[in-house]
Amino acid sequence: DADLLCSSIEGQGPPMTALALLTSSCSKDAPSFLISLLERTQKLTVCDQRGDTFLVWACRWGHAHAVKRALELCEADALHMHAHEEGKRSALELAIIGRHREIVHMIISTWSPKFSYPDAMREGTYVGLNILHEAIQNDWEDTAQLFVEVANPFDSQAEVVREALFACIEKRWIGCLKALLDRDVDPSAHREDGSIPIITAVKMQDDDTLDLLLRKGAKDLEIAVA
Repeated sequence: DADLLCSSIEGQGPPMTALALLTSSCSKDAPSFLISLLERTQKLTVCDQRGDTFLVWACRWGHAHAVKRALELCEADALHMHAHEEGKRSALELAIIGRHREIVHMIISTWSPKFSYPDAMREGTYVGLNILHEAIQNDWEDTAQLFVEVANPFDSQAEVVREALFACIEKRWIGCLKALLDRDVDPSAHREDGSIPIITAVKMQDDDTLDLLLRKGAKDLEIAVA
């Protein structure tokens, strides 16, 4: 029974659910028997004694197909995707740490801009606005843009957001740049070294970015041209 608690591998660590144990033992391609098991169990939300559900283990091991099916079968909130205890990693954090881009994107896709997203107020490398930083560092353009579009709360004046603005210009991510500007990020924001977006765009010789910045109210065009 996939929902039963069982002993952990070699007796190390707290017991996992049978489904979690199977998940941790599978290849990342999520073989067909794992998907079949997902179809048969009615309790994907059951937690092991550590408080983790199947989804946490699937995100840790990068089973994108299994995560997708779990999200189709269950409400996202019921899968315990956020961390309930101090010092524990959420499903999203584990996916980011493992650089499982598809899973990260799927989880963020479950958010609604009408509500605060899970772990929004927690501090840490892989939570809050730092998710945007990690997406940019990993060159996950579509995921970075999605985060900007749906994240709530969203501090448009935060340093990590300002750096994201410059990163989008330098990477020529016009869609993500527009999403940032649509969320009231200052198109004339200054970096600590004194550089400004419009000068960065001129250096990149990117007419589309320059046009977008000007339409959104960027200043200091004369300085950039000079």
